[in-house]
Amino acid sequence: MKTTITLLVTTLALSLTAPAQQKKGLTLNDALKKGRSAFHKGNYTDAKKYFTLIQKHKPNHQSSRNYLAQIKVIEQERGGNPSLEAKMNLIKIPKVDYNEATLREAIDHMIAIASTTGFRPNIILKIPPAKAEKRINLQLSNVPFAYALKTLGSLAGVKFTYHEHAIVGTPSS
Repeated sequence: MKTTITLLVTTLALSLTAPAQQKKGLTLNDALKKGRSAFHKGNYTDAKKYFTLIQKHKPNHQSSRNYLAQIKVIEQERGGNPSLEAKMNLIKIPKVDYNEATLREAIDHMIAIASTTGFRPNIILKIPPAKAEKRINLQLSNVPFAYALKTLGSLAGVKFTYHEHAIVGTPSS
């Protein structure tokens, strides 16, 4: 049985930004699917909005409560600047097709793509030169910049953290 969550335009228009999210009759299942999708893409800001909405209308909903707990841990671990990460989640990378590219080449390419939006991210690599020269194979399409960067990092053994004015890559182990 689907529980329909009626969105009040006057109260929710401020908390949900995308027009598609503001339609009346968003079901609990729809909100859960959208929240999970945002979460798995690394868009924790939108995911948190959906799961909080579910909790508001159904406080005992365990799945949304679990996701909110995970987001809280992620936010605490990351510290730094969530607004920079949110900005990076808004920048879509239409296509990534790296075949034996170095980490540095891949990052430079992604920065060039992001720069076409009017924002040039500052990425600092604090890693040994060997890691920066690691060869990477990766194919992605239509993904947020932050997701692509996180995926690159996981392939190269680099963890990216968001700070006030830069994204810093350090060895993950």
